[in-house]
Amino acid sequence: MKRGWRLCIQLLCLLGGYSPFFLHAQVKYEREYRLNVNKVPDGATAFMANAGFSGKIKWYKEEALDRTSIEAKVRHQGRWYSIEFDDSSTLEDIEILINWEDIPASTRDSIDAYLSENYSKYAFRRIQVQYTGSPEELQKVLEWKTPPSGVTVRYELVAKVQTEKGFGLKEFLFAENGQLEHVATILLRRTDNLEY
Repeated sequence: MKRGWRLCIQLLCLLGGYSPFFLHAQVKYEREYRLNVNKVPDGATAFMANAGFSGKIKWYKEEALDRTSIEAKVRHQGRWYSIEFDDSSTLEDIEILINWEDIPASTRDSIDAYLSENYSKYAFRRIQVQYTGSPEELQKVLEWKTPPSGVTVRYELVAKVQTEKGFGLKEFLFAENGQLEHVATILLRRTDNLEY
């Protein structure tokens, strides 16, 4: 991690009241940038070549506070896919951009109940279904219409929320049943955009 990032995060901790000891659980800061395909590990490119995607694959490197990863983004059959690998080309997760209505009704009700109880207003910026599991099971997600039993299904939502302190951008991770698993405040630089 570059020294400038550390200083920026430490300053935000001091100004915003965040504890640096709990920073990873409460705050999300990522830097994502395009990656030339010749800089992508061979295992990741081989997986994508065999995945059967028809659209152009765009590669990204994502640097977070505690890790880096490689991401392939592609539009296939009208859906946006994001396939994430670690630095050694191990498949970590598959995310697909969806609409609110694509989430099962009971799960939507649970998510809505949590958000309504904790925020006076909220507006979704991005909703994705996230599949995690072994690389072998994750590969089946691309082949099957329903995920196999060894794959965990979650919903990742980015929303602009309002509290008594004002507006903020949050990332929420909900289990398949709508139970909250994780929430983080997203820190953006002026030049950061939520792009797909």
